[in-house]
Amino acid sequence: MEYPDVLSIAKTAERCRLEGIPLSQKTIRRFVKDGTLPAIQTGKKALLYFPNVRKFVADGNSRPQEYEENRHVIWGN
Repeated sequence: MEYPDVLSIAKTAERCRLEGIPLSQKTIRRFVKDGTLPAIQTGKKALLYFPNVRKFVADGNSRPQEYEENRHVIWGN
């Protein structure tokens, strides 16, 4: 199954599991809530850019692609 790069928390956790990335849905939700993983809120859903999740894990759980203090998500490039 091919996934888009922008995913809900549930789909992010599913993709992490399939790719062998050790992040559960509960953990992802906590990281989004505390701002460790950037996400865009769309109503009740949070959307994550999956390359940020990969970078987060590769960097040893440090903040992915630093962004301005007002927490704009960096999309691509």
